[in-house]
Amino acid sequence: MEFALILPVFLMMTLAIVDGARIFNAYVSLTNGVREAALFAADGKGYLSFCTTVAGKAASPAVSVPCPAGTAAVNKVNDPDNIAYRIDAESSGMDASLVVLSKPSCDGTPCDSVSGVVTNVTVSASYPVGLFVTSLPVIGSVWGNPVMLSATTTARVLP
Repeated sequence: MEFALILPVFLMMTLAIVDGARIFNAYVSLTNGVREAALFAADGKGYLSFCTTVAGKAASPAVSVPCPAGTAAVNKVNDPDNIAYRIDAESSGMDASLVVLSKPSCDGTPCDSVSGVVTNVTVSASYPVGLFVTSLPVIGSVWGNPVMLSATTTARVLP
């Protein structure tokens, strides 16, 4: 009788721990990807290379991080020479097609409209993580469903 009463509690705790681990893994992957993308963007003129030339995917290797909204054709380059590829390379365990990449910012203005010397570049992205325990309102109300993760990194542009 006691086992029947305590089993749902243990099952809920187990699923909550699994969801917490999935959220943490996605957060680490997103943060590493954005950090890697910012370092790439800060190297030379990397901040002008947002995403791949092929809509959503490149022939080899395949990149599934979508381009930021309104990206001009001049800011789309072949993989692996772009910001989206760097995030995709670090997205283990994530559905990279759900990553929302923002246009990089150069000294506070969008990089595609900047002219002159750039000193800092900022890369940011967000990612939704759906929960396993959606039927338990307690967990969903605490974490939200989906859990929205975001990461932002600023790097100094090399001369």
